[in-house]
Amino acid sequence: MAQGTSVLKVINGFPAGGVVDTVSRRVGEGMVNAGYANSVVVDNRSGAGGRIACTAIKTAAPDGHTLLLTPDTVLSLYPFIYNKLDYDPFRDFLPISVGALTTDALAVGPMVPDQVKTLRDYMAWAKANPQQASFGSPGTGSPCICSDHC
Repeated sequence: MAQGTSVLKVINGFPAGGVVDTVSRRVGEGMVNAGYANSVVVDNRSGAGGRIACTAIKTAAPDGHTLLLTPDTVLSLYPFIYNKLDYDPFRDFLPISVGALTTDALAVGPMVPDQVKTLRDYMAWAKANPQQASFGSPGTGSPCICSDHC
């Protein structure tokens, strides 16, 4: 990309206002501030857990003006949990940088007994009380899904 002569597009696969969108905007600001682009457009291609954005970036012009910002799980886990992807993360993309590091947390509501102190405690309680237990998740393939191994 020619320094400071173009518009940079940052595509991400998640809705505006979320963590990935926020990081996309911060990375874009940094690219402008460093003189790599005159302006940045953040293009949120929400849906399918980030796979729509990956397909869009795969078919983008290979001119260096379009970047994908995505959680690593979209590239590292999805090839192993989906039978078919419209992209091959090992052939179709070239990683250039870590954009941000995030931390996940588990919080419980007041229906969970006070003696539940760990994830293992919560999983045991949830299995024993399936009618009371529920959870929210960003979706299949995200690191925020607990299963029997938690």
